[in-house]
Amino acid sequence: MNAGERECRAACTALLLLFGIGNVCLLAADDVRDKMNARFDEDIARLTTQIEKAPKSVDLYSQRGDAFFFRAKFADAVADYG
Repeated sequence: MNAGERECRAACTALLLLFGIGNVCLLAADDVRDKMNARFDEDIARLTTQIEKAPKSVDLYSQRGDAFFFRAKFADAVADYG
């Protein structure tokens, strides 16, 4: 193997490593996002139950509005903020 082939092989190996690391980072980001979304969904369910028991609590509506907002459920968030 000559010097040009070694350089090409090294460059190809580096690219494969970079793509592999990038995919791992994307999978990790997906996992974190899924956990966050699950937590917001749990918060929405818990806050809905609390609102049923205390329908005049502005703080509960505000918290649930925030959870809706972070789940990109903007119409529901606006309804709770209003």
